[in-house]
This record gives sequence, structure tokens and C-alpha cells, in this order.
Amino acid sequence: MTTPRDTSPSRRTRANGDGTLYQRKDGRWEAAGYVLAPGNTRRRVRVNGTTRKEALAKLTEKIAASNRGLPIPRRAAWPRT
Repeated sequence: MTTPRDTSPSRRTRANGDGTLYQRKDGRWEAAGYVLAPGNTRRRVRVNGTTRKEALAKLTEKIAASNRGLPIPRRAAWPRT
């Protein structure tokens, strides 16, 4: 028997633009949000943490950098073998 991760009264609502925060099946926490990407576009990034606070701190750091106008680096293409 599993226990629910978040019950209805303990759920917190987040403001628009703050991103999403949830617990994965493996117990880690994942946060996702939109940040500035090259070409003046926005891209969704995901970060993981062992605790809710850690995942939220990582996402907040990325969103803050994006709000200062720093685009996230472009991902390198996967090497093809």
C-alpha cells in the first residue's frame, strides 16, 4: 500500500511563471519551467533534486538567470556512432 505524496489540503499553488514541482516515482523531486533560449525564444528546462527544496532552488536559479536576460546554453547534438 502506498501513501499519497501530497494530500489535497497540503497542496500549494504556484504563481504563473513559477514552474511545476512534483515528486517522481523513484522519490526524487523534479521541477520544470520555461527559460530564455537563444533566438529570443523560450524553452522548458527540467531539474532534479533529492529534496523538494533542492529542486525548487535549482529551478529558481535558472529562472532568475533567465529573467536577467541570460539565455541558457545550446545543447550539443548527440554524437552519432
